[in-house]
Amino acid sequence: MKKKIIVLMAAVSLLGLLSGCSALQSSSNSSTTESATSSTSGSEVGAAVHTLYSSYKEAGTISATDLTNLAALNTVVSGAKNYKKNASDKSFYKSFASGLISGSSGTVTSGNVSSVLSSLTTIADSAASTASSASESATSTASSTSSSILSTASTLSSLFSSFK
Repeated sequence: MKKKIIVLMAAVSLLGLLSGCSALQSSSNSSTTESATSSTSGSEVGAAVHTLYSSYKEAGTISATDLTNLAALNTVVSGAKNYKKNASDKSFYKSFASGLISGSSGTVTSGNVSSVLSSLTTIADSAASTASSASESATSTASSTSSSILSTASTLSSLFSSFK
């Protein structure tokens, strides 16, 4: 049991590091580059949503102990933050939504994309709230990241139950 907790904490710490690294990505002023970037970001989130939905369909839940799910959850949280930050830009919104649909292998459709985008906003809000309440200690940061991942999994589980 102790070994399982250590592995989970290491995975959560790795996700926190990866999430921090994604914030270092630079952005371009070119509208073509921004459109491609937003479409790519949407596509990455769509692929992660598809991975998590497949896991959800198979197990009836999103396991936060599965490393594939943890990586996909990290992608969703990072993408949700990016989406929320830029959603007011109509060009970004359209490209992100298009990428989300195309990257999801049919999980996200034009019929449910609004619900998915709404859930991404909820996830971004939750991640921001969790991060702002964490202190700088490694234990608090790991606990905060775990809480954010579980909150994201819960939000996505609710969303996925509406896909049936």
